Amino acid sequence: MTFTEWQEFARGIDARADAVSNAIRDRARVIAAGIGVDPEMAFHLCHNWMDLPEMAPHRSKMRLVLYMEKKSWAPHDLAAKIISRAWNTIPGMYHGR
Repeated sequence: MTFTEWQEFARGIDARADAVSNAIRDRARVIAAGIGVDPEMAFHLCHNWMDLPEMAPHRSKMRLVLYMEKKSWAPHDLAAKIISRAWNTIPGMYHGR
């Protein structure tokens, strides 16, 4: 693999990670909107409103929204590992060893 091929590969992996992360976040926003939380502020408001007595009936969905926000970073973590391993296949490049 050449450096140019690696760059193209990395862009493709990053694009896939972005798509999966956005799908997870979009689903979390839909759930938040269903319980009356502003979708644009879903993660912030769910965190802040979790302990309010009037939000008690929606607590499980709020936990789900926060869980999905946390898990939305997993595709990028996986992409970073894949791209890093691919970097090590480029001959003649400094690999930090």
